[in-house]
This record gives sequence, C-alpha cells and structure tokens, in this order.
Amino acid sequence: YTEEVVDRYTWAGSTLGLAFIEPQRMPTLLEPCCPEARSLWLGQVERILRTQADGVDVRTLCHHNTTFSWLRYAFAPSVLQLFRERFGREPGLSQEDLEGIRRIRGEAYTEFMRGAKALAMRHGKKLAAHLEPGIEVPTCHHVRMQMAVEWKQWIEEGLLDEITLKYWGPRSRFVHNEILPMARKAGIPVHICDRNFSLNMPRGTELAGALVREAKDAGFDGMNFYEVCSYFWLNGEGESWPVGSADHALLAARREARS
Repeated sequence: YTEEVVDRYTWAGSTLGLAFIEPQRMPTLLEPCCPEARSLWLGQVERILRTQADGVDVRTLCHHNTTFSWLRYAFAPSVLQLFRERFGREPGLSQEDLEGIRRIRGEAYTEFMRGAKALAMRHGKKLAAHLEPGIEVPTCHHVRMQMAVEWKQWIEEGLLDEITLKYWGPRSRFVHNEILPMARKAGIPVHICDRNFSLNMPRGTELAGALVREAKDAGFDGMNFYEVCSYFWLNGEGESWPVGSADHALLAARREARS
C-alpha cells in the first residue's frame, strides 16, 4: 500500500527475543474468579464511561492470547478456593470436575458483567458484548479459555443493550436458531462484525456493499467493520490516512445501509 511506502520505518531487531519455555501463568490474561481482576476491569469500564463514548462493548474470548493449553491455566488459587467451597474437596481431572471449573469461572465473569451493567446504567450509557464463535460448544467439552460464557444468562438478566456477533457468518445456523430469537425477544439489537482488513483490498468497495446487503437480508440490525487500524492510520503529522481503498469502501457500505 502507498502508506507503507511513504511512511517508512526501520527496525534494528535489537529488542527481539525468543523464549522456548512453557510459562507458568498468563500474565496478560487475568483470572475472572479473582476479585481484584474484576475490580481492575470495572475500573477500565468506568474510565471509558466517563468519556464521550456512548457505551462499552466487552470482548470476552481469548483477549489476544493464543495457547493450546487453556486447561493448564484454569486452576488459579481463587478458582480452587471457590471449588473447595462448593464441593468440599480438591478438583480432580474427571469430566465432571473440569466442567465445574469452567462453570465457576464463567459465573465469576458474569459477576463482572453485572458490575459493568450497573456502571453503564449509572452513567446513562449502554453495555454491549461480543459473542464470538466458541460459545456454541457445550461446557462439558474443552471450551475456549476453559470458561463457560453465560451469554444466555446475560440476555435473560437484561445485562446487554446490544450484541456484536464477531466472526460469525450471516447464515450461521447457530446464530439464527439460538442467538437471534433470544435477542429479539429481549429487544436487543444485534450487529454482525466482519473480519479485520476485509475492505482495504482492491475490490473492497464492492465487498462492502455486498456485506451490508447480506446483513440486512439476514435480519441483523447493523454491520460493524473491525477494526479502526484496519482501515485508517495516523501519519507523523497526526493526519488520518485511509488504508488502501478503505475510505471508498466504508462510504459504499454507508450508502448501501441507507438504501
């Protein structure tokens, strides 16, 4: 792209390091069962709500951590304590105990969502949530993050003002059979979200219109394009530059949405 040619930078590689070890913990992913972690998250929500933003959209799954061993990191001290209080013993490696761990962690995350909703209401703003692929897997299996995402509970309790469906296709059977009926019954708008960097390609303008038409035909309330840095950069002078044909594509999407 033009931006990469004009806005050149160099990297000496002096800060690069490779560690061939298996970490004992995931320092960038906090444990929802830990009250201090939930307090920190709520502080971030409060900070955002104090700005001119209309609300907060919470992304739950993965938090940009990649591991093939989620189960290795599911037994923090706070998780074990809650398991002991509930079952009166240490957890084993049976499927029943692993499901219990997942549910305990999911319940703790729902407590964070309740706190976030309370903050949003206090500020007169909205709370939304990403519902990503992975929530369709039953908790008796090895779900992503080894945590039950209690999205049905969030809807039933009225915790969500909007839903963002990230990375789902508009024809997903699970979306149309499970998510949309519950959301419509609760009066919650549902937006579908395309993958990042989908519009800055040569035929991005054509694709943008097609994606919006597809979302409208499938009955969604809106189409979100993920994410800002996929489509606009800031140059050294603080000016916003479109990436590829992203500006034309987004205008085409807007025209289609209004048609």
